[in-house]
Amino acid sequence: MGVFTRTDEYTSPIPPDRLFKALVLDAHILIPELMPEAVKSIDTLEGDGRAGSIKKINFAEGIQLKSVINRVDEVDEENFVYAYTLVEGEPLVVEKLEYITYKAKFEAASDGGSKNRLVSNYYTKGDIVLKEEEIKAGREKALGMYRVIRKEGINVNQILLLLLLLLLFFFFFLPSSFSFFLPLLLLLPSSSFLFFFFCCSSSKASMGVTKISQKFVTQVTPQRMFNALILDAHNICPKLMFSSIKSIEFLSGSGEVGTIKQINFTEASPMKYAKHRIDALDKEALSCTYTFIESDATDHLLDKLEYITYDVKFEGYGRGGCICHLTSTYKAKDDIQIKEEDIELGKDRAIGMYEVLEAYLMAHPRAYV
Repeated sequence: MGVFTRTDEYTSPIPPDRLFKALVLDAHILIPELMPEAVKSIDTLEGDGRAGSIKKINFAEGIQLKSVINRVDEVDEENFVYAYTLVEGEPLVVEKLEYITYKAKFEAASDGGSKNRLVSNYYTKGDIVLKEEEIKAGREKALGMYRVIRKEGINVNQILLLLLLLLLFFFFFLPSSFSFFLPLLLLLPSSSFLFFFFCCSSSKASMGVTKISQKFVTQVTPQRMFNALILDAHNICPKLMFSSIKSIEFLSGSGEVGTIKQINFTEASPMKYAKHRIDALDKEALSCTYTFIESDATDHLLDKLEYITYDVKFEGYGRGGCICHLTSTYKAKDDIQIKEEDIELGKDRAIGMYEVLEAYLMAHPRAYV
């Protein structure tokens, strides 16, 4: 049996006692109450919640999984330590893993927040070697899967709990995504308003062309989103998405129409680079069009395509928020048929970029004003 170990550390403005209470002690009550569309119930099959207890998470109809089971290995309320083992359920990737263990520790930070550490151990079957990119792929696929919708009348404390519970849902449901999703939520200050988004996706296909339209709603202003995601993407994207993007460099031009950029990916990515060309840029209307024109992809969606064109536009919404419109046009090579499931990962990653950026901008209100 082999062991793959991953350690992740994060800081949060939220005190450790509040995190521990929401993520550990009250999870079985609060998650089903606030997320009924995803979690039907969390049942304690054995024990009283302390070490040795067996818990079962039952998912709502429409969720791919029916349930997962985990065993509580340690609950230290004084030191804010929690450990458990995922022992049954599809996330174990049955053909490769025996089980997965997790140990989380929340510590007080000097600024009143917390320093958080998560150690994940993946125990493989036989001589199987689990590659780190497989874990990273699972984390990235999880992006964009669930939506947090703001509800009228919900106060700041309830909002904070909802965010924390979304985190916990990933912590139990898709463990491989947890270490990527955690910093997105923990970036938010406890006094901030709820960030939320919805993805209204529609698709059209004709003569080798597939068009996907999505919307992303955020409490960040259109100008700040445009400044960060469009004008300064070459700086902010490698900074926030360092696990997948190594750097973005200008091959020609300096950001105006006709500029060619190259995105250099990390070793965890299935390709080393991709190039795109800026086709239109309107700084007054806050819109941009760019086309992916080249990559070294093999056995990958991009290898089946002549190009992908993205049309992005940011419009005002509500009080200081905006709607981000994203239309993606996929042109297949020759007679190749592109199925919608082939581009699901690309859709999730696109929304994932918006998620990461939104969390950063809300945590840094003076950035990109």
